[in-house]
Amino acid sequence: MQIIQIDQRTQQWHKVRKGIPTASAAHKIVTGTGRRSIQAREYMGGLLTERQGHELDGFGQSDAMARGIALETEARNVFEEYESVATEEVGFVLRRDKQIGCSPDGLIRDSNGGFIAGLEIKCPLPHNHSDICWSDVLPTKYKPQVHASMAITGLRSWWFMSYCPGEQPLVVKAVWDTYTDLVKSELEHFISRLHAATIRKGIDQNWRECI
Repeated sequence: MQIIQIDQRTQQWHKVRKGIPTASAAHKIVTGTGRRSIQAREYMGGLLTERQGHELDGFGQSDAMARGIALETEARNVFEEYESVATEEVGFVLRRDKQIGCSPDGLIRDSNGGFIAGLEIKCPLPHNHSDICWSDVLPTKYKPQVHASMAITGLRSWWFMSYCPGEQPLVVKAVWDTYTDLVKSELEHFISRLHAATIRKGIDQNWRECI
């Protein structure tokens, strides 16, 4: 994997992500129950539009996104104390072939300095956090993102944390399993179709250099 050290949600970060599938949108490719998503075609259309040099609307922050950004550092500190580990903040991670990427909320190294796991943090409102904690498992809604992050980076485990100030956090460790294999396969299928569509539309193969 290739780590790009840039601040997330900046103009440069958006440029690096432009035109490629990302883990945060993996649910538009494969669902948490393992089915191909009905959103895949629309998602591919958006990526092709970006590859043609156009900007897509929708980069504004929702209230949920703003809450997550505001609480992320606090949540990360709680996670580190909770699990007695140190995390490393990174901007964006590209797969070696640069065809797909993800934006972890943290990466974790082993005692030898190699990365062994990643971290995904969600900061839902209290009633949603309560529902997530009640199940005590990785929510189906977030399975595609977490497992796609593993498939993209090659790391064999990924932590998920639901955090709400004043409440007990939910911390779940996901490990590479058959669902991860399925997600990896579906990502490859989507990337292959995206590449074919890029050629079919006559988009310059150096599109990334043009954005």
